[in-house]
Amino acid sequence: MGSQQQTYQRITKTRVFTPPKEVEYIVGFGTSGIVGAINDYEVLKMYKTDDQHSINEINREILIYKILGSHENIIGFIEATERGIKLERMKGNIRTYIESNEVDITDRVKWCKQMCIGMAYIHEKGVFHCDINASNMFLDKNLNLKIGDFAGSCSENTEPLVMEDARYTLPRDNYTPNVKSEIFALGSTMYEIMQGKKPYNNLDDEEVEKRYRSQEFPDTSNIQYMGVQLCRRDGSGDMFGGS
Repeated sequence: MGSQQQTYQRITKTRVFTPPKEVEYIVGFGTSGIVGAINDYEVLKMYKTDDQHSINEINREILIYKILGSHENIIGFIEATERGIKLERMKGNIRTYIESNEVDITDRVKWCKQMCIGMAYIHEKGVFHCDINASNMFLDKNLNLKIGDFAGSCSENTEPLVMEDARYTLPRDNYTPNVKSEIFALGSTMYEIMQGKKPYNNLDDEEVEKRYRSQEFPDTSNIQYMGVQLCRRDGSGDMFGGS
């Protein structure tokens, strides 16, 4: 347990953190909380010590999971606890998996389809994810995709607590999330899954934003699964970023 506390202090530079006894070890850290393994099937995403930002985001995630209920392409919600939120345990996120493994086209296409199915369900429930990207798409033990990390998401009666990274952001005057902005982020994530790299991964955020506003997007002509192009265009064929 001591090594867990030392790791937590080194990474977050805050006071001592003591996981509950049911947590066997720490498996990850994020802006909203600390994730600890309970067993092979469950994790506990815990509030950071005396961190109101962490408290707000995990409480938001609990709210969103209660709205969403159960779906095969969403990480399973088990229960809310006094220390955080108990969730189904995943192998890891797709970004890390693709970076570390050889992945064939069949799996990439499957993940894109599963992601679209999951996001369609989320929108049907009146929820916007607000941070769609490959690091928030997770794989279960059977390598099926499940969407997670709703700590910044919003519903009809709440405001978003986060927004997308530059490479997943639809250029617009009002950065309130909407269906088009979510589909744009979905298309950018599909690009990452299919190509194994972020859109414009060699450019800084400012240059990416400039190109997107000029309707200059990464080439998708060589991507076998053409859903990426559909996610970057509306029904008339005009780019979402167009006037």
